[in-house]
Amino acid sequence: MITSSLLYLLIIAIIGTFFGYMKQTSSFKVFSSHITIVLFIFATTALLSYLGVFGDTQEMERIYKIVRNNLLPAMIFLTFTDLDLKNLLKGSGIGCSCSIGPKRYWFILLLSFFVSLVCQFIGLHVTLTQPLISAVILSAFFGVLASFTPLKTINGVKDIATTMLYLLVALFASQIR
Repeated sequence: MITSSLLYLLIIAIIGTFFGYMKQTSSFKVFSSHITIVLFIFATTALLSYLGVFGDTQEMERIYKIVRNNLLPAMIFLTFTDLDLKNLLKGSGIGCSCSIGPKRYWFILLLSFFVSLVCQFIGLHVTLTQPLISAVILSAFFGVLASFTPLKTINGVKDIATTMLYLLVALFASQIR
C-alpha cells in the first residue's frame, strides 16, 4: 500500500503520461480518442485504488485536495482559453495546438496557476455554493475572456490543458474505494 504523498502523485502522473504517450505514438485505433484515453486512465487508476494500492491516510486526502483545488481551475482556464466561439457557433472544430518551447510552456503553466490562485481567492470570499465550484465558474469565465485576446494564439495551451485533464482524471479515480 502506498502511503507516501510523493509516490502517490508520481504513480498518478505515470498513468496519465503512459496513456497520453500511447495516444501520441500508438497506431492502435483504441488510443486515438481523448475520451478513450480518459476512460483508460480512469479505469486503471480506479482499479489500483479499489485493490488498495493507494493508502487512505489524512496526508493522502490532503494532497488529493491540494492538487485537485489547484489543477482543476488551471485546466479549465486553459481549456476555455483555446475556445473559438466563432467556429464553435458555425459547427467547425476547435483549434489545434503545435509543439512549444520551454519559455512558452512555463509562461502558460504559470499563467494558468496564477489564474487558479486568483479564482480560488475570489471563490473563498464570493461563494456561490462551495469555494471550488465558484473557482471553477470563475476560471471558465476568465478562460472565455482570454479566448478574445492574443493568449488564444499561443501554441500549446490545448496540450497543457489535456495533460492537466489526464492528471485530474487519475486523481479523481484514485479516490474510488
